[in-house]
Amino acid sequence: MTVADAANWIRDAVLVKLTKTSPAERAKTILVLDAGHAGVLSADEVTDAYLALYGDPHVAFGLASIWLVGPTLSTTTRLGTGRL
Repeated sequence: MTVADAANWIRDAVLVKLTKTSPAERAKTILVLDAGHAGVLSADEVTDAYLALYGDPHVAFGLASIWLVGPTLSTTTRLGTGRL
């Protein structure tokens, strides 16, 4: 899997979750993606690639924030900006 593939995989997961969240609720929603078995998804290279390819998901989708949560604190990161 390339870094771009990993960024795309995250994007696909965000889009699936986004369709299940009403527009009225998005500004209050913290989206958490489980990267427990693939902590590499929260690596700086992957999040940087995501932001370069797709921009800040907080701005694009209006969610409060998006977090990639790995098995440890060091593999947990916020994707882009956000309120929380």
